[in-house]
Amino acid sequence: MKKHLFRRNCAVFLAIVTASATMQACAPAQTEVKKEPVDQTIEVETTLPEVRDVSISSNFAGGVEADSQVVVMSKVSGEVTQKNYEVGDHVTAGDLLFTIDDTSAKIAVEQAAAGVNSAEAGLGVQEANRATVQASAAETLGVIATNEMQLANAVDSANAGVKQACYSYDSAVESARFAEDQVTRAEDNLDDAEKAKKKAKKAYNELKDLQDSYNSAARKGDEQGQDWLKKNGYSSASQLSSAVSSAKSAYESAKSAEKSMETALESAKLQRETTANSAGSAQM
Repeated sequence: MKKHLFRRNCAVFLAIVTASATMQACAPAQTEVKKEPVDQTIEVETTLPEVRDVSISSNFAGGVEADSQVVVMSKVSGEVTQKNYEVGDHVTAGDLLFTIDDTSAKIAVEQAAAGVNSAEAGLGVQEANRATVQASAAETLGVIATNEMQLANAVDSANAGVKQACYSYDSAVESARFAEDQVTRAEDNLDDAEKAKKKAKKAYNELKDLQDSYNSAARKGDEQGQDWLKKNGYSSASQLSSAVSSAKSAYESAKSAEKSMETALESAKLQRETTANSAGSAQM
């Protein structure tokens, strides 16, 4: 059985070898193809190096916040008639921020003067009554001893009137003191107004000098004018002109405020003199 299988396998192998040889003998001969050589030359271009500026810029978003805040409050209450700055404006210590109407202060001084005059009249009447009662009592004591109690009552009543008059006088003196305080405040306001005017005038003159300097540079040419603007922190001539106009307006406002404070001070001084003289007369 094994020999038979071996023989059959050998026969198959010989048949395959014979067929393969036959196919190779019948196949046409292959011709060799010549390959063209590939040009591997690398072209190189040369150039001279150049020196150039390289700029790098970045944009960042951020916010601005003050290191500290200051609350500004007026020494007196009243209606604001003029404000010299808007929200966001730059101010320095001593600047005049706003002006308060002094009408109510004038009315208070007038009322105080009226109170002093009334107190003076009341005091004079009570003093006269007391003197009359005392004189009458003295005269009566020499004649009628039984009227001693009535006399004492009359004197007590006169003394009570005097005390009431003194109270009124004290009130008048207090009003006079208030008038004096108003004068002090008016003097402080005038001093602040004078300082604000000086600062505004200085700022205006400095900006005028800058504008003259720019005009001198601009007459030499647009390029010189633009260089001057950049050097001094201005983006355009109109910005510089606007700054000069604003400074002039601030200076005029400061002068007007100073004039108002001078008028208020003179009025306060007049009222102080009136109340002081009235209180002095009442005391005598």
